[in-house]
Amino acid sequence: MLAMFDDALRQILSTIDGMTEVVQLQRQLDQVPGESIELQPITEEIIRNLQPMQAAVDFSLDFSAAPRLHMTRPALHSLLYNLLSNAVKYAYPGRRPHVWISTAQTTNDLVLSVRDNGLGIDLQRHGQELFQLFRRFHPEVPGSGVGLYLVNRLVRQANGRLEVDSVLDEGTTFRIFFPLPAAG
Repeated sequence: MLAMFDDALRQILSTIDGMTEVVQLQRQLDQVPGESIELQPITEEIIRNLQPMQAAVDFSLDFSAAPRLHMTRPALHSLLYNLLSNAVKYAYPGRRPHVWISTAQTTNDLVLSVRDNGLGIDLQRHGQELFQLFRRFHPEVPGSGVGLYLVNRLVRQANGRLEVDSVLDEGTTFRIFFPLPAAG
């Protein structure tokens, strides 16, 4: 009984932490102006912050196609942190994790991609609920189900769109399309 109570209490506290994170981030974003941010340094900072979580993860960074992104710093930090920490957290057991972060540019969009070789998500089964608050797809891995909800919300707030490709046991790719400023 005590173990069940302890698990339930941990889950409640995790839910409260997740809700607090959503509210705090929204307050921050309402008060912070957008800026042009270099992707390499902010991504490297997040990777350093993930060090305790990731013992042996390979990261490949390529921002040559678009080295800067216009967004609020807290939003970009939260977006990248959630995608990179998920890529590390949902690594495939027995396979060295590798995470690729890159940019590309289309006629209308700057595309930020985060790809991993982890557990993957069954999109046929869970695709409709991928960005729902507190929804999780790998219950064996600890988490609150807030990260992808936040990522989706931040992308939409920046007038962007999100595409996800995933294959179970092979990995997941998140592509975020940010509209380029109109020429003029």
